[in-house]
Amino acid sequence: MRPGAIILAIAVCAPRAVRADGVTATVGGGLDVAHDGTGVAWGTRVTIGSRDLLGLELGFVGTDHALAGGGSLDGNAVDAAVRLAPWPRHAWTPYAFAGLGWQRYDTSGSMMRAPADAPTWPAGGGLQFRLGGGVVLDARATYRASTIDSWTAGASLGLEL
Repeated sequence: MRPGAIILAIAVCAPRAVRADGVTATVGGGLDVAHDGTGVAWGTRVTIGSRDLLGLELGFVGTDHALAGGGSLDGNAVDAAVRLAPWPRHAWTPYAFAGLGWQRYDTSGSMMRAPADAPTWPAGGGLQFRLGGGVVLDARATYRASTIDSWTAGASLGLEL
């Protein structure tokens, strides 16, 4: 039997829990709390397997914090996380996630020196609302363990295919 036929047979016969079902893309914003106060956050995220028990999230998050002595601390992070959704096909889907990523920090207008690059370990949870017609609203809270730890809470809007 040829390898292509074996792969096709496995894909067709595999249990639904193994195959990725549903792809969601969202954009949104919220608040980010770090060592020096509260700032703003924005980002985009793609979830592969959004209607499965386990999924994969790929995301970008940007943050901006005004510093106490003047200037700002800007962060940009990319991350990948495993998402666990115990009721993945309900209209209201709670989930938890954990993963790893990379954070880039930049300062402007300040004497403060922040590390330029650092690994980050995002973890948290949220609730995805399926509004109908493929439209989703996602609310989440994320803790990012890194050189500068932070909490982000926000909401995003997107489409699920």
